[in-house]
Amino acid sequence: MFILITRQQEKSEEFSALLNKNKIKNLCFPVLIIKRNNPTATNIDNLKESNFVIFTSQNSVSNFMKIFTKDNLIGKKIASIGDSTSKALKEFGVEVDISPENEFSSENLCKEISNLPNKNNKIIIVKGEGGRSILRDELSKKFQVYDDLNIYKRELPGEIHNIDKPTFEKISHICITSVEILKNLIKICDLSNLQISKHMIFVSGNQRIANEIKKIFPNHKILISKNPTNEDMLSTILN
Repeated sequence: MFILITRQQEKSEEFSALLNKNKIKNLCFPVLIIKRNNPTATNIDNLKESNFVIFTSQNSVSNFMKIFTKDNLIGKKIASIGDSTSKALKEFGVEVDISPENEFSSENLCKEISNLPNKNNKIIIVKGEGGRSILRDELSKKFQVYDDLNIYKRELPGEIHNIDKPTFEKISHICITSVEILKNLIKICDLSNLQISKHMIFVSGNQRIANEIKKIFPNHKILISKNPTNEDMLSTILN
């Protein structure tokens, strides 16, 4: 077994350490970088007026906290998409009020929030630029939802990690934890003249990501994790 890890450098190294503990050969091959966006004056005003803040990822938390502090969240209800995001918030001393218990997805979080009785919620969503709009689209039907606070953006790395063809061809599993990672991996493979062979098994962070992989690689085997956390991805690989 030889695992290709494709998340940004820091997250790739975290998963690599977990795989190493389990004596699983792996290679960090980050296919994106995260760059922080500066909020607009309107974003700042909307955050002040909001009483409900949704964080969609660890990146949304870490980049938010590089500009703001937990004091900017005092008196507001806090929601997160999953455990990793909730843990990131707790590290900054922020308690989470709502988070899906099972599948960590925008759809599940949307259902939980939509069932809230308080129609006076004024919501702002902290997310990455270009991310899905399902939360805003659906929650706007019931609540006041401000423009998204796109606190970061995903880009191709300025310098692509070197990997020779013989090494790449030995890869048995490719971990994909977002649709953006899938798209960037394909771009980098094209630029580097690397081929994703049929023997390579995709390990998808959830069913939605698996569906996107299947569109592009219909003949490849896909292992589908319950959630894109390191622990769930490892469990999926081992099982």
